[in-house]
Amino acid sequence: MRAPVSVVITGVANAAGFTAQVKDLMAGIDAGLIREVLVCDLAHDGLADLIDAVGAEIVEGGVTAARAACGAAWRLELAQGARLPEGWVGRVEALVLSGAQGARRSAFRLPVGLRARIWGRFGLMPVARLLRA
Repeated sequence: MRAPVSVVITGVANAAGFTAQVKDLMAGIDAGLIREVLVCDLAHDGLADLIDAVGAEIVEGGVTAARAACGAAWRLELAQGARLPEGWVGRVEALVLSGAQGARRSAFRLPVGLRARIWGRFGLMPVARLLRA
């Protein structure tokens, strides 16, 4: 079975933040959960080499284009700088399995500081969400 999740990172502002996100994603890659990592909305072109070096793909055209480029049945969207907590792989696997039994859409939010709590409270942009493609 092919990996069921495409990851879309919606914005990369700096190398340190992106590197931390990739480290978080390694557990999902090692578990065979993640098929691809797509990145859109770079803060500057200097980040392209780093993104390429870790095997992620840059998608031009913003979030909509990145969503359309996903090749997996599920899409995990991460906001700029969002960090995944320990144990996230189990949560995502459980949601994916429940989706295989009929759920069309599942979402979860992960707190990342005050800005993320405000975003989540007002529904502007979840820090992380898992959606059936």
